[in-house]
Amino acid sequence: MRTQSLDTHPEAELMMIEMIRKASLQKRFRLVQSLTRGVLWSNLHAWLQTHQEISEHDAAVRYISCFYGNILAQPVISPCSIS
Repeated sequence: MRTQSLDTHPEAELMMIEMIRKASLQKRFRLVQSLTRGVLWSNLHAWLQTHQEISEHDAAVRYISCFYGNILAQPVISPCSIS
């Protein structure tokens, strides 16, 4: 198998892949959930750095609207901002 990580030693990568293969389905799902959550927060905070005038809540609403659509963003919008 060809290694996928440029910054990881091939033996370390193989050990990690083997650990993931041996993990239960529940554990693998939690790992994917954690990775997904981390990527979403990383994207949100990177976007916030380029749009510093916007609050974190407004950035989250815009992010959800952009990637998932306005219908899914509606529950995130606080009741106070809906007039």
